[in-house]
Amino acid sequence: MSVVGLTINNITAKRTNDQLGPVEIGHKVGIKNVEETDLSALGKKGLKVSFEFETSYTDDKKKAIGEILITGEVFYLANNLAELVMGWKREKKLPDDVNIVCINTVIKRCMNKAIVLAEDVNLPPPIPIPFAQKDVTQDNKSRYIG
Repeated sequence: MSVVGLTINNITAKRTNDQLGPVEIGHKVGIKNVEETDLSALGKKGLKVSFEFETSYTDDKKKAIGEILITGEVFYLANNLAELVMGWKREKKLPDDVNIVCINTVIKRCMNKAIVLAEDVNLPPPIPIPFAQKDVTQDNKSRYIG
């Protein structure tokens, strides 16, 4: 079915060391737990999918420079709740279609926060940010196209 909400429970951002050279940035998104929950605002039952979103910063020798950690829950509506919960309890895994929707929701919401948090603690942005640049092509008057 679909994601109907996301709640963030905890945010941690820290810079542990200064770095002057190259920085390696890694991302991990993990589902920690799945359980059935009452979505009283909708008058239905749904899934509460607990997640952890981590961005790690290391130098070229794998020494930790900083970390951003966000935890929370995604709320998901489905028709086969009992089957999804039992599958999680047995295999610690969700079906691909449910897993992808939940993970993409987490990435979209948490990456936005991680960009701001990285700036707040003086870490590089977790994704490449485009920048405007001066046009370095030749002046149009000095070029002849004939």
